[in-house]
Amino acid sequence: MVEKLYQLTRNFHNRQMLHELRQWMEEVTLLPKVNAEDLRLISITRLNQRFEPLLNLARLFLENESLQLSSGSFETFAFALDMNKLFEEFVISFIDRHRVEILPSHLQDCELLPQSSGAVLYLARNSDNHQVFQLKPDLVFRQNGSFPLLVDTKYKRLQEGDRKLGISQADFYQMYAYAHSYDCRHVLMIYPQVAGMSEFCKAFKIVDSDRAITAATIDLCGDLSKQNERVKLVARLKAIFN
Repeated sequence: MVEKLYQLTRNFHNRQMLHELRQWMEEVTLLPKVNAEDLRLISITRLNQRFEPLLNLARLFLENESLQLSSGSFETFAFALDMNKLFEEFVISFIDRHRVEILPSHLQDCELLPQSSGAVLYLARNSDNHQVFQLKPDLVFRQNGSFPLLVDTKYKRLQEGDRKLGISQADFYQMYAYAHSYDCRHVLMIYPQVAGMSEFCKAFKIVDSDRAITAATIDLCGDLSKQNERVKLVARLKAIFN
């Protein structure tokens, strides 16, 4: 399986780890061909039972299948990722790493505060005078004590044909609270661009105010280990920020 996955993967870090595994297993003789039926010939006993989930996982790879969220007797292991957090951390770090290319001139000298570090605000105080209802945008732009831009990422699917773009009321109210509390004219919401959706960047003007909340999509379907795909993402974010 190590050899098969090494030939299949295009991810640099995965390939690096698989290369190390290949070195550890140099003394293992590779069979000319392996298929899922070969794995079914392996007898599971109490001596090797602990390896059964790994054999099942290998069978999945050999048959080009995937796990489904339905009941059954197939036993393997899996892990889950918080895609909201992963999307947020990737977008924020990418903006910070390429800020010179992405940000317009009037934002170049801003402090970039991930997770509102040092700029967390609250909506209210309770009867004990404790601050409650924390406001914490994913990325705060601070410039001489003011906040020209706030950015929040949302790992959700938008709807192009909807007049609200499919943005939930709760999310929009959250952005409104950010704009009001930080006295910020521009709040940007970044969403992933899914298959079949065209890229867009659309603003909602707040009634009786000079503030606006903008929703934009970015395409992360490309292989970002390749420079041309990174250049495309930089160009897309530059267009959004401009």
